[in-house]
Amino acid sequence: CVDTFWPDLNSPIVLQADVLNRGFGGYNSRMGTYVLDEFLNSFGSAGRIKLVTLGFGSNDAQAPTSAAGFLHVPLEEYKANLIAMVKKLRSKGVYNILIITPPRRPSQTPH
Repeated sequence: CVDTFWPDLNSPIVLQADVLNRGFGGYNSRMGTYVLDEFLNSFGSAGRIKLVTLGFGSNDAQAPTSAAGFLHVPLEEYKANLIAMVKKLRSKGVYNILIITPPRRPSQTPH
């Protein structure tokens, strides 16, 4: 977590809130749509949630023929999954939603 913003969220500026970093390593957006209800229910009341970040995409973008191809999600389904998660969050009263794009794949890095 050295190159992420999570440590910054625990700075003295944010002492007015509890920051829960709940990552789902190895999950794709399809899996995320299934665990979102359980995640929201773990708070007892979604009204306590002030901000949710959604950071899916890296696993979804795996090449279908790669060793991790079972994680691949077609682009249109990926979009639909993100929309479904945002709608679910809004239906529970969560309106501050930050969708984080995945990092570039090494093959997409400019030379």
